[in-house]
Amino acid sequence: MSTQLAPYDTAMRIGSGFNSYTQQLCINDAVVKDNKRSGTESDLRVVPNDSNNVSQIVKWTAKFVDTVSEVTDAMNISGSLEIKCGTIGGSGKGAYINTEKMKTSDINYFIQVKVTNQKLIASDVTKFNAIANAPATRFTDIYGDSFISGFIEGGEFNALLSIKLSDSSNKSHIMAGLELNLEKGGVGVKAKAEGTIEKEDIAMKSTTSIEVSWSGGGEIREKKDEEWTLENMKRAAIGFADKVAKCPQRTHAILTKYTALRTYQELTNKGTPLDYENAGVYTNSLLDAYMDYKEIWKLIQLASYNVNLEVNTLEARSSTQELVKYAEEAQQNFDKQLKEHQARGTDEKAADGFELVKHEAVAGKPLKPNALQPYPATLIGLEAARRDCRWEMIKIVKEVDAVTIDPNVATDPNRIWQYLSPVIFRQLLPTIKVLPPLPTREEMAAEKKRVEYITKDLESSHKRLKEEVESSIIKEHELDAKSRELQSAHEQVEAATTKYKDLERQQTRLQDDYDMLIQGDDLDKKKAKAQEERLESLKQEAASAHVESERLIQERDDLQVKKDKAIQERDSHAQEILAKQRRLDVIEVDLISSQKTAEATKISKDELQGSYSRLLNEMSALKIERDTLKAERDNALIPVPAASGIIRVTKRGRNESIDSVIEFPALMTSIPRIIYGLATLDSGQFDPRTSCNMREVTKEGFAFNQYVGQGYCYDLNTSWLTLPDNGIHFETGTCETWTMRTNDHDDFRQDVRFLRPFSRTPIVRCFFQSLSIGGGWRSLRVFSADVNANGFSLRVSTWAGRQYDGAQVGWLAYDADEHGKRVKSDSFVTRRNETSTRTTRFPGQPFSKTPALFLGVQEFDFGNDKFFRMKSDIREITKESVTLEVGTWDDSNMDHLQCDWIAIE
Repeated sequence: MSTQLAPYDTAMRIGSGFNSYTQQLCINDAVVKDNKRSGTESDLRVVPNDSNNVSQIVKWTAKFVDTVSEVTDAMNISGSLEIKCGTIGGSGKGAYINTEKMKTSDINYFIQVKVTNQKLIASDVTKFNAIANAPATRFTDIYGDSFISGFIEGGEFNALLSIKLSDSSNKSHIMAGLELNLEKGGVGVKAKAEGTIEKEDIAMKSTTSIEVSWSGGGEIREKKDEEWTLENMKRAAIGFADKVAKCPQRTHAILTKYTALRTYQELTNKGTPLDYENAGVYTNSLLDAYMDYKEIWKLIQLASYNVNLEVNTLEARSSTQELVKYAEEAQQNFDKQLKEHQARGTDEKAADGFELVKHEAVAGKPLKPNALQPYPATLIGLEAARRDCRWEMIKIVKEVDAVTIDPNVATDPNRIWQYLSPVIFRQLLPTIKVLPPLPTREEMAAEKKRVEYITKDLESSHKRLKEEVESSIIKEHELDAKSRELQSAHEQVEAATTKYKDLERQQTRLQDDYDMLIQGDDLDKKKAKAQEERLESLKQEAASAHVESERLIQERDDLQVKKDKAIQERDSHAQEILAKQRRLDVIEVDLISSQKTAEATKISKDELQGSYSRLLNEMSALKIERDTLKAERDNALIPVPAASGIIRVTKRGRNESIDSVIEFPALMTSIPRIIYGLATLDSGQFDPRTSCNMREVTKEGFAFNQYVGQGYCYDLNTSWLTLPDNGIHFETGTCETWTMRTNDHDDFRQDVRFLRPFSRTPIVRCFFQSLSIGGGWRSLRVFSADVNANGFSLRVSTWAGRQYDGAQVGWLAYDADEHGKRVKSDSFVTRRNETSTRTTRFPGQPFSKTPALFLGVQEFDFGNDKFFRMKSDIREITKESVTLEVGTWDDSNMDHLQCDWIAIE
């Protein structure tokens, strides 16, 4: 018989119909025994292995993978199921794979160990159980294409090692070192290339994550709480077969096609199942395209967030002739398909009998193609790209639906799929560029000090040069006085020279007269003697005048040298004064520019040149600092600040009441409003029945009462928060459901009207304060619906036929304009019997100081077969983030737990 395998689910039953393409269960008892009785577990028979000496069949697989479809193929998971459900395997065994991390990693290494202990076949369940008057065209919708004929017992170990390299040049070396040779009893990990690689090398050169899932074998780790590493993953894979031999479980369902049944072939007018055998390759390509679009969606969302925070900038791509031609072809194909669809009109109906629906019609109205134009480099452009990305994902889902209706769609060589290739879609997105990081406060403070130092130095230089210029002016005056003195000396030399020449002429004239007298009469001797005496006197005067003239000439020459030297000094000093004056002008310009820009940028003139982007970053930092100072100023004016805490109570007995008095960290200026909610509850094996109530609130603190009902309480923690009087519009209240016993068919609802309407639809958070649940699964949630500016509908409900006796819940509504600013809130979800500790960064800008934080339970789902233990606690809170611990512990059966947190500045 033709058989296939599908991952096992507890809802599977022998003889149930099954769609092997969508991996969905169909009608029960599609195939029964010859006596028309349903197949049961007792009809299963063990099929012996090929050799009686082999107790197990073990298949080892270790390979590098590039796409998600390679992993789904190895795990027998349909690509259609991943596209339709959103997680590999839905809530089944394949959900452990983080597709986002796998897509962003440089290396993905997949390890699989399949162990088959035995095959269980219901060989007597062979009669096709047709439904009378069922439409033949709906055969696959009703019965599927195969039925469950047996199960495989054993185990399956899957591990995905994802590595993000810090240096891509090491990729071949890392890949060689991670090539696994899995052998029973072998070393387990060795390199097929040169040498080996140690785990320390991998840790230093990359970021590594290991995701492991297994069924069968019980606890395969040596220590239950240890994290997965390369070493313990290797040991677990090697010893997995031995573990499965001791503790097997069902891993797969065996599927048999209806066409293999004799009783099906003997029936007439029963319809024909669809054949999906050739649809796998096409569906895997759809899955890989869908995963690419999921990655693109997150990339666009992250880019929008960073652009809004001015961390990234966008640069638009230019269109090409190739894109224009491709767009025209896509539009022509769409117009052709639309005309064909309109021509078919109402005649597009499925034929009765054995004919399949024509796959040209299964997809319905054709979907409009992408315009294939590059998106603008703006937030509006990114939003348009995100909308189109979602539209392309819808087209892929439609394509899967078309293959589900008619598998011939997957094998038609002439069919043109309607979605755009994600490779081309990426070419339409703007290029994302990272801006230089904003300077820190420490860097800004250092820059501020440096600018202040430069400013002081410029002021000192300005003062010193100004004094030098004034001193130069004084020296100029001294030089002018020396020039005038030199001029006077020069005039004296000229006068002495003239006098000396006059005396020489007189001497010459007297000498001539004397010679004439010597040659004259004796009568004139007395006169000649008198002339001689006069001549001697004139000679002495002339000699004296000559000496004086020589002295004056020497003084004149000395003064001329001094004048030349003074003129030279004056010219040199004048050049120096001119240079200093120019430097002084430059310094004055720098000083004025520095003084004008010091408050905004705190950088010098030289640094302004070519630093426009740096200026933007510094302005952003100054803006943040200004906003921070403004927030600190505003906070200083808050009469009632936000405060929070957790009231912790342990080990309390039945019908016990606990009173507590809580003091505020500081005296309030008025009596504050307080919200409180259930954070942690451990009632052990008893039903959870507790209540919490606020007694009295004063400026100093408040009185609080906690009550334990019919049972025992090991831990009972309550979170509380005071609402600040800082201008934010808050509305809060409580609601009780004790008056009615409620199940999932009769949910509790109460309409709430705000005391003062909000300006727009507010943010509403709901949380439990008291609980009373008796018998059955403990499943309950509280939430808001129909929220508007005037009020909302408060809902308390359960599901799956479960019940609860009553609950008291609280709620808080606040202005949506403050969301992500002075008030931030979100939800924290943990699943599958574990405690998750996670650090969450606050959205938007960080708080200016450590905020007050409230934590309350909003939804939970616990089994009644084990202890009831749920925990939510605050591990660390800063201005930028909060670290929360949410989940369960020890012997507890938790499906999921959701808590809401609220942070207020």
